[in-house]
Amino acid sequence: ARGNGEVRLPGKWPVIHARYTVGRSDALDPNQVFSRYDLMIDKTFRHPLLGDLSFRATGGLLPDVVPGSLYYNARGTNTINRERRRYIGIASPYNFETMRVNEFLHSRFAALHIRYSLRDLLFHVDEWRPMFTLVHNMLWGELEDGASLTWATRQADSGYFESGLVIDRLLASGFSGFGVGAFYRYGEYALPDESDNIVVKLSASFVF
Repeated sequence: ARGNGEVRLPGKWPVIHARYTVGRSDALDPNQVFSRYDLMIDKTFRHPLLGDLSFRATGGLLPDVVPGSLYYNARGTNTINRERRRYIGIASPYNFETMRVNEFLHSRFAALHIRYSLRDLLFHVDEWRPMFTLVHNMLWGELEDGASLTWATRQADSGYFESGLVIDRLLASGFSGFGVGAFYRYGEYALPDESDNIVVKLSASFVF
């Protein structure tokens, strides 16, 4: 650590984050309390010739009945609205690129994010060194006591799956790099219109 910042160095063991939360589900009633358990595990395997393989596993458990705003909202970052107005979003690593915002709600869930970065090993021409990354994200979740909610929602109890390819640093300027990513949604929760399952986003990265 230096000053108010923190630099994490790669190590042999995975990094584990665990959190236990106790709070009030009703600010006016001190007897309405809830507990929440959260876990996140990060691990990256690095090879000088084969690239980097990264895993992030997350999970959460909310055993008590709470208002809808306190349940786990799956991290969907696809903001293309249902009126089919097309535009380009921004890729967000370790989130769900094809899942719409507020599409799934859970009282317990488990998710796995896998990224295989070939860095610039696959292709480069002089100073032009695009970075290729394969992405796979999946989620399982359940919502208990969903009848207490005042709006319709879904749970990913059959498994949500998406995969994609990100090409970073197609353009590089100073310390910034810009690229593009394409992602595909499939499985039980694929959308009826096949074109809606394909999402293309811009990507941004730092160049060192």
